[in-house]
Amino acid sequence: MAEARNVCHADGGTLYVLKDKQLYFKIVQNQSMNIFMGGDSGHSNTLPAISIDENKISAHCAKHKEVIQAEDIYHDQQFDFSSTIQYDAEMGYKTHGMLAIPMLDRRNQAVGVLQLINPTDPKTGEAARFEKNQIEIIYSLASQAAVAVENIHSQEQIARKNAAFKRFVPTEFISHLGKKKLRKLNWARPPRNLCQFYFPIFAPLLLCPSSSPRKKPLTF
Repeated sequence: MAEARNVCHADGGTLYVLKDKQLYFKIVQNQSMNIFMGGDSGHSNTLPAISIDENKISAHCAKHKEVIQAEDIYHDQQFDFSSTIQYDAEMGYKTHGMLAIPMLDRRNQAVGVLQLINPTDPKTGEAARFEKNQIEIIYSLASQAAVAVENIHSQEQIARKNAAFKRFVPTEFISHLGKKKLRKLNWARPPRNLCQFYFPIFAPLLLCPSSSPRKKPLTF
């Protein structure tokens, strides 16, 4: 977020993560108001999520995977900026320009939105607009952030699957297979790896000549 803001000297920015058609605030920064929430700031974020079906710039950006710039939100008729304008009134702040860039993963799916506000001229400190070359750099940073989010989601998914297998499979079976073999299994492909996992356990039962035929199939 700090790098993206530095590119265009933006006063503030927000990083949203998309989950179940909701945009969740993960990082919120505003330099002039000394607001730093989420990320490694040490301050949690309790702002409510935004539905991607709402007529807000961040929602439209995530839903349609479009880069959107609003040069003056107070006179913009395309999106609903009422909550931002209300926040400005309550905090004595003035938001003018806003840029929303979709965070697209390697499958070109939106996993979040990088939103920046109030770019300034570094020489004069006056309000400026987001320039094309700046937007291109920020888009690249948003793509890097998307890959990071995607990796986190993958790690969380694997951790959940591993936890489920550990609850489902007796400890002695896990010890029998050994930790080294477990690490080699790719739990992201459970149907195939279930066979790899259970075969050493049930093969002796299935191949033993003295085993009596079962009237009912094995159930796990």
